[in-house]
Amino acid sequence: MLRRIAFFGAGVFLAGFVRIAGAQEPPSPAPIHVYADAIDRKGAGMLPDLSMLAAYIDGKPTRVLSVQPAESEKLLFAVMVDISSSGREQQKLLKDAAAKIFAALTNQNGTGYLVLFNNQTYVTKQPVQPAEADAILDHASFTGATSLYDAVAQIASGVLSKSQNPGTPRRVIVVLSDGKDNYSNLTLDAAEKSVQREGVTVFMLSQLSGDAASKPEYVIDELTRSSGGRGMEDGMMLNKVPALINAIQSQIELTIVPAQAIGGKLHSLSIKTTQKSIAITAPAAIPIP
Repeated sequence: MLRRIAFFGAGVFLAGFVRIAGAQEPPSPAPIHVYADAIDRKGAGMLPDLSMLAAYIDGKPTRVLSVQPAESEKLLFAVMVDISSSGREQQKLLKDAAAKIFAALTNQNGTGYLVLFNNQTYVTKQPVQPAEADAILDHASFTGATSLYDAVAQIASGVLSKSQNPGTPRRVIVVLSDGKDNYSNLTLDAAEKSVQREGVTVFMLSQLSGDAASKPEYVIDELTRSSGGRGMEDGMMLNKVPALINAIQSQIELTIVPAQAIGGKLHSLSIKTTQKSIAITAPAAIPIP
């Protein structure tokens, strides 16, 4: 038995029929801006040659569209001072170093928060001027335990978060501490991931103590390099302040494009150069929208 097939002419309304859309091409991945640290053999900031750069996301080659100095971009920063009892003997050096860094980063492009932390975290309600930061530092008392990991994560996901600062992709934390943590709820790995999710870069100046068991050098290196920043050790604190300021001002911005849209979590990132005179430190992982 044959079925009757009805043919509909142009202009006839097909009641009850649903239009099936054709296959659509997946959306093109959006460019991603990454801030990194690039230095020569003497530790001075350098701008890598674009043609000699290679990027990898989750181990897969990724196109690098551009590389440029980040100094002219708007900067939002937080200078975090460890006011736990372990820094009491060097509190004047810590305060002086923090004041110099805060003043140097505050300019037409840079504004910042002052953060004091021990087993609790105290942050200014809004960005402040150097004179206000100096007054707060003058009255700071050094006491209590140290929650370094908690404090860094709170600032990265709070006042420096992407959601609170959508128009300021360049955001930096500067930590002044001995690198020890004896009170945090978070682990070092959790703090690193919090920083990476927010796209914040961590720089650190440490007055290392003689307690080798706490391995503060490892903490300093991990917390900074995993975010694309740099850590420095200086028993006198003030000697390395110019180098730290220069490292922040010498940041570079890379624009990369993933091979395909891959969002939803952190993805590993590797930036390499064939220039033997340059070393690049980029975030170990980045969020992809």
